[in-house]
Amino acid sequence: MLALSEGSAGYSYAIGGSGAVSKALEKAAKDLGVKIFLNTEVEKIIIENDRARAVKLKDGKVLEARAIVSNADPKTTILKLVGQDFFEKEFIHRVKNLKNEGGQAKINLTLKGLPRFSCIDSTNIGEEHKAYVGMAESVDEIVKAYFRWRFHEIPERPPVYSFIQSAWDHSVAPPNHHTMSVLLRYVPYTLNKGNWNERRDELMQLFVSIYEEHAPNIKQLIENYEILSPWDLERLFGINSGHVSHLEQTLNQLLSFRPLVGLSNYRLPISGLYICGAGTHPGGGVTGAAGHNAAMIIIEDLKKSN
Repeated sequence: MLALSEGSAGYSYAIGGSGAVSKALEKAAKDLGVKIFLNTEVEKIIIENDRARAVKLKDGKVLEARAIVSNADPKTTILKLVGQDFFEKEFIHRVKNLKNEGGQAKINLTLKGLPRFSCIDSTNIGEEHKAYVGMAESVDEIVKAYFRWRFHEIPERPPVYSFIQSAWDHSVAPPNHHTMSVLLRYVPYTLNKGNWNERRDELMQLFVSIYEEHAPNIKQLIENYEILSPWDLERLFGINSGHVSHLEQTLNQLLSFRPLVGLSNYRLPISGLYICGAGTHPGGGVTGAAGHNAAMIIIEDLKKSN
Protein backbone atom coordinates (compact mmCIF):
# COMPACT_ATOMS: atom_id res chain seq x y z
CA MET A 1 0.00 0.00 0.00
CA LEU A 2 2.83 2.40 0.86
CA ALA A 3 4.56 1.63 -2.45
CA LEU A 4 1.38 2.18 -4.41
CA SER A 5 0.71 5.47 -2.60
CA GLU A 6 4.10 6.68 -3.86
CA GLY A 7 3.17 5.85 -7.44
CA SER A 8 5.03 2.54 -7.74
CA ALA A 9 3.15 0.21 -10.11
CA GLY A 10 2.91 -3.27 -8.60
CA TYR A 11 5.78 -5.62 -7.75
CA SER A 12 9.05 -6.71 -9.30
CA TYR A 13 10.03 -10.31 -10.09
CA ALA A 14 13.58 -11.67 -9.99
CA ILE A 15 14.52 -13.87 -12.97
CA GLY A 16 15.25 -17.30 -11.52
CA GLY A 17 12.82 -16.76 -8.65
CA SER A 18 13.40 -15.44 -5.14
CA GLY A 19 16.22 -17.95 -4.73
CA ALA A 20 18.17 -15.98 -7.34
CA VAL A 21 18.13 -12.99 -4.98
CA SER A 22 19.52 -15.15 -2.18
CA LYS A 23 22.26 -16.46 -4.49
CA ALA A 24 23.21 -12.93 -5.54
CA LEU A 25 23.40 -11.81 -1.91
CA GLU A 26 25.46 -14.90 -1.05
CA LYS A 27 27.97 -14.13 -3.82
CA ALA A 28 28.24 -10.47 -2.79
CA ALA A 29 28.80 -11.46 0.84
CA LYS A 30 31.42 -14.11 0.02
CA ASP A 31 33.26 -11.64 -2.22
CA LEU A 32 33.63 -9.48 0.91
CA GLY A 33 34.97 -12.39 2.96
CA VAL A 34 31.76 -13.30 4.78
CA LYS A 35 31.48 -16.92 5.98
CA ILE A 36 28.03 -18.48 5.49
CA PHE A 37 26.99 -21.62 7.37
CA LEU A 38 24.24 -23.63 5.66
CA ASN A 39 22.05 -26.29 7.33
CA THR A 40 23.32 -25.08 10.69
CA GLU A 41 20.81 -24.79 13.52
CA VAL A 42 21.30 -22.24 16.29
CA GLU A 43 20.76 -23.58 19.80
CA LYS A 44 20.93 -20.31 21.71
CA ILE A 45 22.33 -16.81 21.94
CA ILE A 46 24.81 -16.57 24.81
CA ILE A 47 24.33 -13.62 27.18
CA GLU A 48 27.07 -12.67 29.67
CA ASN A 49 27.08 -9.62 31.94
CA ASP A 50 23.95 -8.20 30.25
CA ARG A 51 25.53 -8.36 26.81
CA ALA A 52 25.13 -10.68 23.83
CA ARG A 53 28.49 -12.40 23.45
CA ALA A 54 28.13 -15.38 21.13
CA VAL A 55 25.90 -17.82 19.27
CA LYS A 56 25.97 -21.50 20.20
CA LEU A 57 25.16 -23.95 17.41
CA LYS A 58 23.44 -27.31 17.80
CA ASP A 59 26.75 -29.09 17.13
CA GLY A 60 28.26 -27.31 20.15
CA LYS A 61 30.35 -24.80 18.21
CA VAL A 62 30.38 -21.28 19.66
CA LEU A 63 30.73 -18.20 17.43
CA GLU A 64 31.69 -14.99 19.25
CA ALA A 65 30.77 -11.57 17.87
CA ARG A 66 30.67 -7.89 18.75
CA ALA A 67 27.11 -7.67 17.46
CA ILE A 68 24.48 -10.38 17.00
CA VAL A 69 21.45 -9.84 14.77
CA SER A 70 18.56 -12.26 14.37
CA ASN A 71 16.13 -12.28 11.46
CA ALA A 72 14.08 -15.02 13.08
CA ASP A 73 10.67 -13.87 14.24
CA PRO A 74 10.62 -11.83 17.49
CA LYS A 75 9.01 -14.58 19.59
CA THR A 76 11.55 -17.20 18.50
CA THR A 77 14.46 -14.81 19.03
CA ILE A 78 13.42 -13.57 22.47
CA LEU A 79 11.63 -16.56 24.03
CA LYS A 80 13.62 -19.43 22.52
CA LEU A 81 17.08 -18.33 21.37
CA VAL A 82 17.77 -15.91 24.24
CA GLY A 83 15.36 -17.08 26.94
CA GLN A 84 12.90 -15.41 29.28
CA ASP A 85 15.30 -15.18 32.23
CA PHE A 86 17.29 -12.39 30.55
CA PHE A 87 14.35 -9.98 30.28
CA GLU A 88 11.95 -8.28 32.67
CA LYS A 89 8.64 -10.07 33.27
CA GLU A 90 6.57 -7.19 31.88
CA PHE A 91 8.59 -7.26 28.65
CA ILE A 92 8.12 -11.02 28.27
CA HIS A 93 4.39 -10.58 28.85
CA ARG A 94 4.25 -8.08 25.97
CA VAL A 95 6.21 -10.39 23.67
CA LYS A 96 3.94 -13.36 24.41
CA ASN A 97 0.91 -11.21 23.58
CA LEU A 98 2.17 -10.30 20.11
CA LYS A 99 -0.38 -11.47 17.54
CA ASN A 100 0.91 -14.02 15.03
CA GLU A 101 -1.70 -16.79 14.70
CA GLY A 102 -0.97 -18.38 11.32
CA GLY A 103 -3.03 -16.53 8.75
CA GLN A 104 -2.33 -18.21 5.43
CA ALA A 105 -1.33 -21.42 3.71
CA LYS A 106 0.71 -21.87 0.55
CA ILE A 107 0.36 -24.31 -2.33
CA ASN A 108 3.15 -24.73 -4.89
CA LEU A 109 2.10 -26.30 -8.19
CA THR A 110 3.52 -27.44 -11.50
CA LEU A 111 1.12 -27.26 -14.45
CA LYS A 112 1.11 -28.87 -17.91
CA GLY A 113 -0.43 -25.81 -19.50
CA LEU A 114 -1.92 -22.39 -18.82
CA PRO A 115 -5.14 -21.75 -16.90
CA ARG A 116 -7.83 -20.49 -19.29
CA PHE A 117 -10.00 -17.87 -17.62
CA SER A 118 -13.67 -17.88 -18.60
CA CYS A 119 -13.74 -14.13 -19.13
CA ILE A 120 -10.80 -14.14 -21.60
CA ASP A 121 -10.57 -16.25 -24.76
CA SER A 122 -6.84 -16.85 -25.07
CA THR A 123 -4.49 -19.86 -25.23
CA ASN A 124 -1.27 -17.83 -25.09
CA ILE A 125 0.44 -16.13 -22.16
CA GLY A 126 -1.50 -12.94 -21.53
CA GLU A 127 -1.70 -10.20 -18.95
CA GLU A 128 -4.08 -12.35 -16.93
CA HIS A 129 -1.29 -14.92 -16.49
CA LYS A 130 1.33 -12.32 -15.59
CA ALA A 131 -0.91 -10.69 -13.00
CA TYR A 132 -1.06 -11.38 -9.27
CA VAL A 133 -4.60 -12.77 -9.26
CA GLY A 134 -6.93 -12.44 -6.27
CA MET A 135 -10.23 -14.28 -5.93
CA ALA A 136 -12.93 -13.33 -3.44
CA GLU A 137 -16.57 -12.89 -4.36
CA SER A 138 -17.40 -10.13 -1.87
CA VAL A 139 -16.38 -8.31 1.28
CA ASP A 140 -18.91 -10.42 3.18
CA GLU A 141 -17.15 -13.58 2.01
CA ILE A 142 -13.81 -12.24 3.25
CA VAL A 143 -15.35 -11.31 6.62
CA LYS A 144 -16.83 -14.81 6.98
CA ALA A 145 -13.41 -16.33 6.26
CA TYR A 146 -11.83 -14.05 8.84
CA PHE A 147 -14.24 -15.09 11.59
CA ARG A 148 -13.78 -18.79 10.85
CA TRP A 149 -10.03 -18.23 11.16
CA ARG A 150 -10.51 -16.47 14.50
CA PHE A 151 -12.37 -19.53 15.76
CA HIS A 152 -9.68 -21.93 14.46
CA GLU A 153 -11.79 -23.27 11.63
CA ILE A 154 -10.85 -23.64 7.95
CA PRO A 155 -12.86 -21.09 5.91
CA GLU A 156 -15.46 -22.48 3.55
CA ARG A 157 -14.29 -20.01 0.88
CA PRO A 158 -10.91 -18.51 1.76
CA PRO A 159 -9.59 -15.63 -0.38
CA VAL A 160 -7.26 -17.11 -3.01
CA TYR A 161 -4.21 -15.36 -4.50
CA SER A 162 -2.08 -16.84 -7.28
CA PHE A 163 1.01 -16.01 -9.30
CA ILE A 164 2.42 -17.87 -12.32
CA GLN A 165 6.20 -17.34 -12.22
CA SER A 166 6.80 -19.01 -15.59
CA ALA A 167 4.61 -16.46 -17.35
CA TRP A 168 7.45 -14.02 -16.71
CA ASP A 169 10.44 -16.31 -16.40
CA HIS A 170 10.80 -19.27 -18.77
CA SER A 171 13.84 -20.56 -16.88
CA VAL A 172 11.75 -22.00 -14.01
CA ALA A 173 9.79 -24.57 -16.07
CA PRO A 174 10.22 -26.67 -19.25
CA PRO A 175 8.55 -25.49 -22.48
CA ASN A 176 4.73 -25.55 -22.30
CA HIS A 177 4.84 -26.23 -18.56
CA HIS A 178 4.36 -23.74 -15.75
CA THR A 179 4.89 -23.07 -12.06
CA MET A 180 2.27 -21.46 -9.88
CA SER A 181 2.26 -20.28 -6.25
CA VAL A 182 -1.05 -20.00 -4.42
CA LEU A 183 -1.85 -18.34 -1.09
CA LEU A 184 -5.02 -19.13 0.85
CA ARG A 185 -5.81 -16.42 3.39
CA TYR A 186 -7.33 -16.81 6.87
CA VAL A 187 -6.08 -20.34 7.42
CA PRO A 188 -5.56 -21.05 11.16
CA TYR A 189 -2.43 -22.47 12.74
CA THR A 190 -4.38 -24.55 15.25
CA LEU A 191 -7.60 -26.37 14.38
CA ASN A 192 -10.71 -26.90 16.50
CA LYS A 193 -11.13 -30.35 14.98
CA GLY A 194 -8.38 -32.70 13.90
CA ASN A 195 -4.85 -31.67 12.90
CA TRP A 196 -3.06 -30.58 9.77
CA ASN A 197 -1.69 -34.03 8.97
CA GLU A 198 -5.29 -35.22 8.72
CA ARG A 199 -6.81 -32.17 7.04
CA ARG A 200 -4.05 -30.72 4.84
CA ASP A 201 -5.64 -31.99 1.60
CA GLU A 202 -8.78 -29.95 2.31
CA LEU A 203 -6.79 -26.86 1.33
CA MET A 204 -6.10 -28.29 -2.13
CA GLN A 205 -9.76 -29.13 -2.58
CA LEU A 206 -10.77 -25.59 -1.61
CA PHE A 207 -8.25 -24.05 -4.01
CA VAL A 208 -9.39 -26.17 -6.97
CA SER A 209 -13.11 -25.63 -6.30
CA ILE A 210 -12.71 -21.83 -6.11
CA TYR A 211 -10.20 -21.47 -8.95
CA GLU A 212 -12.10 -23.58 -11.45
CA GLU A 213 -15.07 -21.21 -11.12
CA HIS A 214 -12.90 -18.75 -13.06
CA ALA A 215 -10.46 -21.10 -14.85
CA PRO A 216 -12.41 -24.35 -15.48
CA ASN A 217 -9.37 -26.24 -16.82
CA ILE A 218 -7.19 -25.83 -13.72
CA LYS A 219 -7.79 -29.33 -12.30
CA GLN A 220 -6.69 -31.14 -15.46
CA LEU A 221 -3.50 -29.05 -15.64
CA ILE A 222 -2.09 -29.98 -12.23
CA GLU A 223 0.95 -32.29 -12.41
CA ASN A 224 2.46 -31.95 -8.93
CA TYR A 225 1.70 -29.91 -5.86
CA GLU A 226 2.96 -29.17 -2.35
CA ILE A 227 0.63 -27.98 0.41
CA LEU A 228 2.09 -25.93 3.27
CA SER A 229 -0.29 -25.20 6.14
CA PRO A 230 0.77 -22.71 8.84
CA TRP A 231 1.86 -25.73 10.90
CA ASP A 232 4.07 -26.90 8.02
CA LEU A 233 5.55 -23.41 7.61
CA GLU A 234 6.54 -23.42 11.29
CA ARG A 235 8.01 -26.93 11.09
CA LEU A 236 9.99 -26.32 7.88
CA PHE A 237 11.15 -22.73 8.37
CA GLY A 238 11.08 -22.23 12.14
CA ILE A 239 8.52 -19.40 11.97
CA ASN A 240 6.56 -19.20 15.22
CA SER A 241 2.92 -20.18 14.46
CA GLY A 242 3.74 -20.25 10.74
CA HIS A 243 3.00 -16.57 10.12
CA VAL A 244 4.84 -15.60 6.93
CA SER A 245 5.04 -11.96 8.09
CA HIS A 246 6.21 -13.12 11.56
CA LEU A 247 3.53 -10.92 13.16
CA GLU A 248 0.10 -9.75 12.06
CA GLN A 249 0.36 -6.47 10.14
CA THR A 250 -2.34 -4.65 12.08
CA LEU A 251 -2.18 -0.97 13.03
CA ASN A 252 -1.04 -1.78 16.58
CA GLN A 253 1.89 -3.81 15.17
CA LEU A 254 3.15 -1.50 12.42
CA LEU A 255 5.55 1.45 12.11
CA SER A 256 6.86 2.47 15.56
CA PHE A 257 4.77 -0.29 17.15
CA ARG A 258 6.56 -3.11 15.26
CA PRO A 259 7.31 -5.38 16.94
CA LEU A 260 6.76 -3.38 20.14
CA VAL A 261 7.01 0.20 21.26
CA GLY A 262 10.70 0.80 21.96
CA LEU A 263 11.97 -1.91 19.63
CA SER A 264 11.30 -0.30 16.23
CA ASN A 265 14.96 0.79 16.17
CA TYR A 266 15.99 -2.92 15.88
CA ARG A 267 17.77 -2.89 19.26
CA LEU A 268 16.72 -5.45 21.87
CA PRO A 269 17.09 -4.49 25.57
CA ILE A 270 20.37 -6.42 25.75
CA SER A 271 23.54 -4.70 24.60
CA GLY A 272 24.91 -6.02 21.30
CA LEU A 273 21.69 -7.83 20.34
CA TYR A 274 19.50 -6.80 17.38
CA ILE A 275 16.52 -8.08 15.40
CA CYS A 276 15.45 -7.60 11.79
CA GLY A 277 13.22 -9.40 9.31
CA ALA A 278 9.48 -9.39 8.70
CA GLY A 279 8.64 -8.98 12.39
CA THR A 280 10.28 -5.55 12.43
CA HIS A 281 9.56 -2.31 10.53
CA PRO A 282 8.47 -2.08 7.72
CA GLY A 283 7.05 -5.61 7.91
CA GLY A 284 6.54 -8.51 5.52
CA GLY A 285 7.42 -8.60 1.84
CA VAL A 286 10.72 -9.30 0.07
CA THR A 287 12.09 -5.77 0.36
CA GLY A 288 15.32 -6.12 2.37
CA ALA A 289 14.38 -2.86 4.09
CA ALA A 290 14.39 -4.23 7.64
CA GLY A 291 17.82 -5.81 7.19
CA HIS A 292 19.21 -2.61 5.68
CA ASN A 293 17.80 -0.47 8.49
CA ALA A 294 19.13 -2.82 11.17
CA ALA A 295 22.57 -2.81 9.53
CA MET A 296 22.68 1.00 9.66
CA ILE A 297 21.85 0.91 13.38
CA ILE A 298 24.51 -1.74 14.07
CA ILE A 299 27.15 0.24 12.17
CA GLU A 300 26.21 3.34 14.15
CA ASP A 301 26.54 1.49 17.47
CA LEU A 302 29.85 -0.15 16.54
CA LYS A 303 31.30 3.23 15.63
CA LYS A 304 30.28 4.60 19.02
CA SER A 305 31.84 1.61 20.83
CA ASN A 306 35.16 2.29 19.09
